[in-house]
Amino acid sequence: MLTTFIYGDTLSLALCLISVYFMMKYEENYKTRYFIYSLLAIIFAYMFRMNSLIFIIGTVIYMILNVVYNLKKDSYKKNGLQILVILIYIIISIMPTTIIKNYYINKFGMDKEKSYPTISYILIGMEKSWRANGWYNEKIAQKAISNPEIVKEEYIVKIKDRLKYFMHNLDYTFSFYTNKLASMWTENTYSAIRNNIGKNNKKINNWIFNLTLYQKAVLILICICSIIVLIQNRKNLSLELIFLISIFVGGFSFYVFWEAKSRYIIPYIVVLMPVASICINTKGVHRVLVNKCMLRKNDID
Repeated sequence: MLTTFIYGDTLSLALCLISVYFMMKYEENYKTRYFIYSLLAIIFAYMFRMNSLIFIIGTVIYMILNVVYNLKKDSYKKNGLQILVILIYIIISIMPTTIIKNYYINKFGMDKEKSYPTISYILIGMEKSWRANGWYNEKIAQKAISNPEIVKEEYIVKIKDRLKYFMHNLDYTFSFYTNKLASMWTENTYSAIRNNIGKNNKKINNWIFNLTLYQKAVLILICICSIIVLIQNRKNLSLELIFLISIFVGGFSFYVFWEAKSRYIIPYIVVLMPVASICINTKGVHRVLVNKCMLRKNDID
């Protein structure tokens, strides 16, 4: 279903999750090889998709929290070394992509000023679209492609005007962003059906209906179980749980302001899966296993 995303999304997400896993292993026993594995994975993830920066920020927060948690346990020398490790992680995770990008810009004589302006994504995220609030807007995007140097200043002015309008019309602002967030986070096929086979293929309408029904159930289960886990562990959240939740919160917050697209939220739904599994494991599977063991014991007796 997600074949059109294989060029960057799928590979980047896989590498981000590998990086998260090995960083947790590193903070568990401080073995250098785990740090290197984590760093290598995030370097390539950032090359594939720059929104992997949210995972990098989440990882840095997790590493800082570990330093703070171990302040009284570890020596000043060890804590200082861990701070140095954090700085190394930040620099090296981003630097290779920047070097490669600048190399090709210089090699082919590209003009940096003519690149697609990032500011247009923010303006798109603040404007209405026929798709939904904050979704891709052809008028804004095409103008940015045609006149990248000109629109930067123009779009900054428009963003400021839009912010003023939001501030003076709070009811409209609430309605606008409610629509935007709902259109992103409840579109459970993540734009995959539209991008792969279109919306009006009558031959597979039943298949699409069954698929979306299944996806809705999975999405609701993940969200409800994640909330239950957070409520149950609110007084004793582990750093690993905070790590995963911070990545989700970072992604959620970022796409409040950025261009909306349901495809963008895939990594943050996947990040919630291990959080949700805590609830399912402790409340469901564990109980079933205990009951089975008790039945077998009774049969033997």
